[in-house]
Amino acid sequence: MPKAPPPGTGLSCLFAINKPTGIPSMVLLNKLQPLFSSSPLFTKIEEPKHPNDKSKKGRRQRQERVKMGQGGTLDPLADGVLVVGTNAGTKALTGFLDCTKEYRAIGLFGCATDSYDSEGKRAKESGWEGVTRESIEAVLGQFTGNISQVPPIFSALKMDGKPLYDYARNNLPLPRPIAARNVNVSALSLLSFTEGDAHSYEFPKESLDDAAKIELERIEKMVKEGGTVVPETVDPVEAEVKPVIIDPSHRPPIFEISMTVSSGTYVRSIVHDIATALGTTAHVVKLTRTRQGEFTLNSPADTTVPYDSPAAASSETADASVVDPTASKETVAAPVAPEEEEFEGGCVEWTMLEEAIEDLKKAGGYEKGTKPVVRESEELHLEEFARPCTAANGGESFEPQSKAGTWINVGGNQAVGPGGLNALANTQPYNDGDGGKALRTLNVCTDSTCDWTDDGSNYMTTRRWYPTLETLPDGTIIIIGGCDWGGYVNDAGQNNPTYEFYPTRGGPVGLNILTTTLPANLFPLTWLLPSGNIFIQTNLGTEIFDYINNVEYPLANIPHAVRTYPGSAATAMMPLTPANNYTATIMFCGGTDLQPDQWVVTWNIAAYPADSTCVSMSPDVSTSWVDEEPLPEGRVMGNWIFLPDGRLVLINGIGKGTAGYGNTSWAIGQSFGDDPVHSIRYFDYTKPMGSRFSDIIANSTVDRMYHSSATLLPDGSVLSSGSNPNADYIAAGTPGYKYPSEYRVERFYPDYFTATRPQPVGLPTSLSYGGAFFDIQLSASDVGTSSNLDNTKVVLIRTGNNTFSYYSNGSATLHVSQAPPNAAIIAPGPCLIFVVVNGVPSIGQWVTIGSGVLGAQTINAAMELPSSTGGDGGAWNAGSSPATQTQTGSKSESSSGSGSSGSSSAGKVGIGGAVAVLGGLAALATLVW
Repeated sequence: MPKAPPPGTGLSCLFAINKPTGIPSMVLLNKLQPLFSSSPLFTKIEEPKHPNDKSKKGRRQRQERVKMGQGGTLDPLADGVLVVGTNAGTKALTGFLDCTKEYRAIGLFGCATDSYDSEGKRAKESGWEGVTRESIEAVLGQFTGNISQVPPIFSALKMDGKPLYDYARNNLPLPRPIAARNVNVSALSLLSFTEGDAHSYEFPKESLDDAAKIELERIEKMVKEGGTVVPETVDPVEAEVKPVIIDPSHRPPIFEISMTVSSGTYVRSIVHDIATALGTTAHVVKLTRTRQGEFTLNSPADTTVPYDSPAAASSETADASVVDPTASKETVAAPVAPEEEEFEGGCVEWTMLEEAIEDLKKAGGYEKGTKPVVRESEELHLEEFARPCTAANGGESFEPQSKAGTWINVGGNQAVGPGGLNALANTQPYNDGDGGKALRTLNVCTDSTCDWTDDGSNYMTTRRWYPTLETLPDGTIIIIGGCDWGGYVNDAGQNNPTYEFYPTRGGPVGLNILTTTLPANLFPLTWLLPSGNIFIQTNLGTEIFDYINNVEYPLANIPHAVRTYPGSAATAMMPLTPANNYTATIMFCGGTDLQPDQWVVTWNIAAYPADSTCVSMSPDVSTSWVDEEPLPEGRVMGNWIFLPDGRLVLINGIGKGTAGYGNTSWAIGQSFGDDPVHSIRYFDYTKPMGSRFSDIIANSTVDRMYHSSATLLPDGSVLSSGSNPNADYIAAGTPGYKYPSEYRVERFYPDYFTATRPQPVGLPTSLSYGGAFFDIQLSASDVGTSSNLDNTKVVLIRTGNNTFSYYSNGSATLHVSQAPPNAAIIAPGPCLIFVVVNGVPSIGQWVTIGSGVLGAQTINAAMELPSSTGGDGGAWNAGSSPATQTQTGSKSESSSGSGSSGSSSAGKVGIGGAVAVLGGLAALATLVW
């Protein structure tokens, strides 16, 4: 339930209205304001001063009008989704200007108007003979994807503060040419084609005269040619103006289209241009916005989202003060708790609001909107808008959903049935939904009450099977690549060579590297670099991607082997330290050296040996590949897990074949891989080349094939689970299947489990980017000898494949810096924090990096740490200590001090950073909220 607003504030939230046609958006908003200003939930009430303040004596509390705004104007002709914000929620409305939108439009053939819709005057009429459903569908492809669109001259787009239509109507020269804008039409389909005798739409009654038509053609020619001054002459009007068609038997046909578009797309222009491509004319007679961000024209009972993020619905609720519908007028009831309802992103019908306005007028509270008025009717109560809202803190900000973060899972399979065969969605026996466009979230909890939210209004506009997610410096997610339907490898017929964002920033945008790296370009490997760019490696292709400016910088192909799925190498970013100037070095080990023409199932892939080479690149410094120490044995699907002490554990994998499965004569059951690797090894990047991989330290007992994974647990052990290289569940012992579905779980305990674990006091629950240092206390038994201070560090690890560490030293008190003042070194979100003394880590605790909400993070200057004392007098953490990361960094501040072994001492800890990149589960990421 929403929390009651604090004194002096009003409830702030976002909701959607199903706007009717024929009314401007601002007129509708002006009608709503007195209604919401009548509610104590939404209205800011000025607190009275002290009773002894005579200046206020006799005065009543003053109830102000609710601040309201809209997230994108709809023309009077248009109906559908209109997002409205109240109070501080209006600050989030700009996010809806840039989000993905969906429309349905009906075009009437035979007539073009000066405004491209039925609100304008007839400008040109033409025949429509030969226009059919098939001919319309044949031209839709011209208007799909990334297209360039020049805004129509009769539009509200402003140039130097003046709407374009003012220049056109007054025959004024433009200050500069109208710039074409790049827009994306990610989906465009024909819903219906209706002959003239089956509808009642007619041309506008009013027509431009001949002189005005010629003038309009001159203006349109100027716009088309990028000019600023209307030309003196233009080709004569092509055809004589035809009379308005009234006879229903001769009425032209209509067509209805559905489209998903990015911000800035002119739907009227698309309808106009489709007709032009067919050799005729048309204008819009009906336009409906069916989706804006997460709001859709469904579920009218659920109408609000919290103001935390314009594209993310939260289920956080709290008690709210509401008006008792049974109370007498002008009486506000005590706070009650409305029943909780699940948010589905729908719109409230305008007719319901009109009824509420009429009731308010009858009660005499509408004109000024200065007193709470209770409706006698129970069809609508203003508290309905507040149900899923979060009350504003002082009217400025909102509480985050959870300091533990929100997990997001993107894309997936179509619905499948027994044997992995395609099935209809939500049918027996598995009741699978179609996950191709799905976007699911999970708000972390400490009990069994939380569950995944699968909200169709949040779905993507394109299908993505095996995409990659990358957390960005503002905590949002970029979603990269994938394909439509799945398969062993990708192909041109289903490739999705695009990226998009969550929360949405508009439709998908093309990414060239995904068009040149078929077929092994699923699950592209990505890392956020300290420079703020993204490093992408897929198949053999490599590039640095400036996602802010949409610029790709191709690099040399990765040598020796394919490291992406199905080659699935072990990959990690090595530590970032002040000693290496936060230089990101990315390591790739194993995979397969199959060439692009070998990714076919006509030969025995399962018998082909895995690759053992390792290579690295430091892309912010050098774009040359470096050969590294090779694996002791070739591996596909090896898992690299960072430990708190700075080492990595190499676990799982196969020695032959690749990831994937299928029904082929050579498959091992259905597995495309064989020869599981059970050996477990440490990897220490700080050791000299040739000695970084340890001998075998243990052997797993379970075959970990395709669909297996491993992760670090808070106690510093490694959990390994899964394996199912089959199309469906296969029980152990099933004839013909060497590798059944595996539910056994293994746990690897590193060698530090034999030691006594430190128990630090004062670990924070959040860290900022730069800012004041903090202290962590260690007891004498935690520290042991003073020489251990030289190898004491504070470590952050983002489980999966993402880690981050900072190095420290100290005996009893560690002076620890905040995270580096660069959110690209470690993206915001939850991590595990450890204190490691001489290679022995404490039990990890959760800590949030950054503000805890999506958006630009506050960057503070890094503060100088106090001088260190204690230890053996040597340099502390000068870069020789091991780092703990996969996409990570470690910082070591150099300092010195003196003291005896029995003295208490203070340590100086610098914080390094981790590149917070999605790891083992490439379609699973952590959002901070």
